Order: sequence, then structure tokens, then C-alpha cells
Amino acid sequence: MKLKKLQIQGYKNLEDITIDFSNNNGTTLLVGNNGCGKSNILEAISSIFGGLYKDRIHKPHFDYHLEYRINNHDVDITLHSGKYVFSTDNHVVPKTEFTRNASIYLPTNIISCYSGESSRLWGFYYYPYYKDYIKSIKTSTVIPQLPLIYINKFSLEIALLTLFFYDFSVYSDIASFCSDVLNIRKINKILFHFESLKFKEWKDNSILQMIKALCQVDDIADVPNDTELTVEEIKNNLNYLEANQRQFFYYLYGATMPKDDKLISEIKFEIELNNGTVITIDDFSEGEKKNLLIQFILETVADENSLILFDEPDSHIHVSRKVELKNTLDKYPNRENIWTTHSPSLASAFGDNHIIGLGDDTKGSVKIIDKENADLISYITNGMWDIHQQNVFLSSNKPVTLLVEGLTDKLILAQAFKVLKDDYKSLKFDVFHCGGADNIPHLLTGLRTTDFKLGNKKIIALFDSDTEGLDCCNRSQVKYSKAKNKKGLYAIVLPKKNATIESFFPTQKFNDAYTEALSENPFNGSVTDFSKNLMTKSKIKLSENCKNFAAQDFDEFRSIFDLLEEINNL
Repeated sequence: MKLKKLQIQGYKNLEDITIDFSNNNGTTLLVGNNGCGKSNILEAISSIFGGLYKDRIHKPHFDYHLEYRINNHDVDITLHSGKYVFSTDNHVVPKTEFTRNASIYLPTNIISCYSGESSRLWGFYYYPYYKDYIKSIKTSTVIPQLPLIYINKFSLEIALLTLFFYDFSVYSDIASFCSDVLNIRKINKILFHFESLKFKEWKDNSILQMIKALCQVDDIADVPNDTELTVEEIKNNLNYLEANQRQFFYYLYGATMPKDDKLISEIKFEIELNNGTVITIDDFSEGEKKNLLIQFILETVADENSLILFDEPDSHIHVSRKVELKNTLDKYPNRENIWTTHSPSLASAFGDNHIIGLGDDTKGSVKIIDKENADLISYITNGMWDIHQQNVFLSSNKPVTLLVEGLTDKLILAQAFKVLKDDYKSLKFDVFHCGGADNIPHLLTGLRTTDFKLGNKKIIALFDSDTEGLDCCNRSQVKYSKAKNKKGLYAIVLPKKNATIESFFPTQKFNDAYTEALSENPFNGSVTDFSKNLMTKSKIKLSENCKNFAAQDFDEFRSIFDLLEEINNL
């Protein structure tokens, strides 16, 4: 399956957006700040396909237009005002014909993997299908397919067990993953706890047959409450499955997932690591757990006609391990994936063609970041900002964007405005730091000389009023002179001679920060390096301390905000 285009109208803050997937090569990364609508897109997609699989269970209450290619067919679906229009290979077909050929025209399944605590995606879109599935498998001798599959932390046991059901001599990549990424030497034993009282409520179907085979009994009544097996014993006992891992997963899923009707209520592992340490699955790091679920989904649950939705799979993972997630994904180029993230490191691991930046407009509706602007800002900033920072810059919906030299400048100005904002009700701005004064003229020149679209936004660069700041302000070629700039670009220096942001506080405040920094960082190394490092530490201390300053300590910052307001009112 390959997504081509999706338009969504009227779902939550997705008032009217169109996402072009055509150049994303199977992987789309939705990048944006928390609350910008990334998860809403995954919800909308789940709602769309939920309605296509079984509209008696769910039907979207919003309009959409969807295009994708599957099984060598081009599929085009529109839902408008509650009415469907289906087209395949540029020919309109009746809904009955489309439904009759659903195995050809619809994905094998929609798989959602969410690692957070929110149950919204599960409760609204996946639980109804899960409930219908559980009802069916209890009373049927044939195990039905589950079109919407939700994978989260409760799937870890069946994920690990399914991976070890593979023949490692054949699937060397799975063996390497278990050894190199999960650091597993072997699984010593696996304990299954069965809920035997529940067996009589189920038809004698494939799931019960698997349980009997696991325990090597002919009658389900003879299954013990607990059975301990090795991996090899499990493979031998289930050799009738002929190493069909996907079928094994579906049987395990059916036996372990029903909240109130579990046939297998617990699976415990004794895992031996490469260093000889023995652990349980709970001892895995967050990164290892996420990697396990992703590998399991890509290898076993999904096929080339699945659509996989990963909602912030990198959350709570150390930066050094985020790239591992991307490396795992790269091994499956024939899977169609959509990821959401607000992680700069994960976004940077993907190429620009995979990334769709999201922001919001002044009304709070989601907007897609203009690709042309995104390419230009990437070129203009030339490594100064990573992909995530570029996206935040592009998605800012405030009328003024303020560029400052360093991070502590940004933090101090943000705190000062927080204290004084009631006196500047018409002034709304976002602050971005540029890693030094010398980077700002290059950015302003790029914005001034390219086709970058600013709209009605004003961009103001604020420099220190020291020698370097004055020079950079002049070099920007947009120095503020009380007149309106056609491009909306302005460069100003601090309204105080030979000043930095820190000098707008009472002198004693900086002295206190300097004393604290000195007490925590005794002299070490060269005098030059120590002095430079001490000054940096002092600025950081001041940016932290100012959160507890009294309002009068920010009085001198009014001159800065007066100047910004003056430009804003032009």
C-alpha cells in the first residue's frame, strides 16, 4: 500500500488540510509541537478506515478525500455530507462492489502503536472493533481477521514470544535484533498462567487448539493452571503451525487481550542477557521496549498492504537510542508508516522528503507548513537550526518573531515579558535564539533576498549594543530607522549603551548569579577558558534565578518592549 493524498475537513482542529504523501517513500513524519494536531491526524485516519471496514460499527462524522495505491490498483474515496463515492483505477464503482472486493481495495489492517497514557485513540476507534472481534472469536470455530489492531505496552509479552517463534537460523535479522538491540543471549523459560474456568465459555476453535497443543493435552479440561516451557518446547509443541508467526500472533492476541475473558492471563519470561544477567521483560529500558514493539509490528503484524500509525514512539527514550528506531524502520522499506514526533533528534534522522511540518493558524486550526518555505529556511539557516527548530519557526502564528543571539537571551526575555505582559496587551511574539550574533545577519539576508513568504508577519532581530552587536545590526541591512520595512524585517540593538540582556537587571542580581556560578565551578584549566566558561555559567544561573525575581527587577526591560511595540504598530 502507498498513500498518495489525504484531505480532511471538519475533524477537531483539522478544519481543512491536505497532506501529500507522494514523495515520502513509505514513511511520513508529522513534526510539530504538542497540541498542534499530530495525533488528531492519526485519529482521523483510524476513523476513515474504521468506517470503510465496518460502517455498522463506526462511520466518520467529517468530510474527507483519500487517494492511495494498493495491489496495483489506484483507489480514490470521498466522503462528503455523509455520502461515499468510490473510484478504482479512475472508474466510479458502487459501494456494494467496493465492499465485495475489500480484500483487494482496502489495507490488510490498520495498526496503531501508542506508548503514552492517553486512551482516546484506543477508546474511540480501536476498542469497538476489538470488542466485536472478541465477541466473534468466543463463539466461532473460525478466527476472523481484526482490521484495526492496537499495540501498546500490554503487547510486550506476545511481541517477544512471537519474535522467538522465528527460526533464527533462517531469520538472521531477527536473531541479530534480539541479540544486538535487546542484548538477549537466550530465554531460559516461559511461564504461562491459564484461566481454565474461562475455557467452557469458548467454542473449540484454533485458539483453544493452540492452548491444548502448548500443554500437550487432548482435552481442554486437562490444561493445568500453570505451564512452564522453553522456546524449543513451544516450537515443537506448535509445529503444526509450520512456523506461521503471524497466525501465532493472532492466536496469542485472542487468548491474552480480552480484558475480562483472558484465556492466558500471564506470560512470564526468564531472560538471560549477553553478560549473563537474568532479567524479566519489565527490566527492559523504555528504548528496548519501544524497539521491540516496532520490530514486532513491522516484521509480524504488518505486511506490504498494511498502514502503520506510530504515535510518538520515541517518547521517554534517551536521545542516543532514538536513531535506533529509524534504523529498525529502514529494514522494512515496503511498509507504509506514519510517525508523529516533536523530537528534534528523531526528525533530524529522517530526510526532508519524509517530513511534514505542522503548525496552527491564528484561529487554532492545523496548517501544513509550506514546503517551499521549509526548503528555503533549511537553506538559509544552513545548520544553525535542526529540522524541529526550523519547523517551530515556520509554524509560529504570532504577528512578531523575535530573533536573539543566545539561549539565555531568549529565556530572560520570555520571563521578563511574562511579568510585564499586562502592560503590552497588543504585543504578541515568539522568540528564537540563533547561536550567536554573527548568525543573524546571514538569516536576515536570506529572508530578504529569497522568495520566502512572510505574509503579514514582522521579524525583528535584537542585538546586544556592544561592538559585535552594533556591527551585526549594520550588516543585516534592515536596521530600524522609524520607517516600515516592505519585507517586514527589522534589526535593532538594545536601547542601552554597550549592554547585554543581563545588564537590564539590577547589578546585584548578576553579581549574585556570578558568585553562585563561581562557588559551583572552582578554577580548573587555563585562565581564558575558565573565564569564558564562568561567564556562560553565570548567564545560565541568572536565567534560572530570574524566575523568582520581583516585578520591579524587570523595570528596565520596558524599554525593550516599548521598542518592539513601536515596530509592531507600524
